[in-house]
Amino acid sequence: MLQSFGMGRNAEGPKGGRRTVNDARHNVAAPFGRPAARSEMHGHGPLAFLDSGIGGLPYLSLTRYYLPNLHYIYVADSARFPYGNRSAAEIRRAVCDVVGRLVARHAITAVVVACNTASVVALQTLRNEFSIPFVGVVPAIKPAARTSRKGRVGVLATSRTVGAAYLESLIETHARDCIVVRASGSELVQFVEELTPDVPKAERLRAVEGAVRPLLGESVDTLVLGCTHFTHLADEFREVLGPDVAVIDSRAGVARQVVRVVEERSLVARGEEGRPVQGLPSREGGRSGLETTSQGGESGSGVSDPSAAGGGALVGGEPPPGAMMYVTGSASVPAAAVYRQHGERFDVAFMGALPGDTERSPTELSPTERSLTERSIE
Repeated sequence: MLQSFGMGRNAEGPKGGRRTVNDARHNVAAPFGRPAARSEMHGHGPLAFLDSGIGGLPYLSLTRYYLPNLHYIYVADSARFPYGNRSAAEIRRAVCDVVGRLVARHAITAVVVACNTASVVALQTLRNEFSIPFVGVVPAIKPAARTSRKGRVGVLATSRTVGAAYLESLIETHARDCIVVRASGSELVQFVEELTPDVPKAERLRAVEGAVRPLLGESVDTLVLGCTHFTHLADEFREVLGPDVAVIDSRAGVARQVVRVVEERSLVARGEEGRPVQGLPSREGGRSGLETTSQGGESGSGVSDPSAAGGGALVGGEPPPGAMMYVTGSASVPAAAVYRQHGERFDVAFMGALPGDTERSPTELSPTERSLTERSIE
């Protein structure tokens, strides 16, 4: 039977049992206990998720399962999609621009950079520029190496991530004894961004088959989905690859890290910095009931601005629990309807353009926006 792990096969809940999230939006074996109650989440503003498009929505969804009583803001930087085709300098400017606008309007608790490319390129820049925690996404090489029976691992990612020195470092550190075969699936990123509910399953399967074709002759028994967009097609990957190939992504690792960051900030807000977080690693590195690893999700070191942990989520008051989605650039084009559909799939309210963006003419739209606009007009 083909299995999909977010953090490898050994993650256990507080009593040694594995908790499986059955929601189709998650579709991962999730190594946590019960969701946190609102009373446990003291004085938090919203959690922000940032990607160049819709790739981070499954990450928000799983995090929200474990922290259901917080407020979430998701930004799809559609005006600059895809990040994988841009220079490192452009990506750093883009994410700093979006985060800067978010922190100017909201008391952000933490930001999840829900994009492998942006995490590899810009995570350190963000930590240098802003005094809030950041959680990044990296390919789940460590759990893949642990899961592989034959020591043959495939990594499907964008061309920028495939060639990144950081990926090479992950492989050298965690998969030195494995043969790791890398392939670029950049075209699949575009396909997912334009994916709508009416796209036939056969078409989705064909797109996945084309992306994994370079890996099919390499006898890999484990595949790492090294781009957040690919998690939208997790079921199709399993069907194409068959029961002998494990499909691994970093959703559970990232969600785990976000829970840790939020609860640490909650302890700081209550003046209880020394108390270990139940079910998560203590600051001294000891375990408190749950074997965990940060592979697949990176975070900043501690809380750099404890005073920001209190206060309302929005200027003028704290909103009720829920999730909002913004895009960059114009929200008046017909393409907005497609992003609204994406949001509805994950119970995220589409709010239109990120405040501060100006409306652009059709000639100023990104290729993806133009494509979605043309399709919605037809």
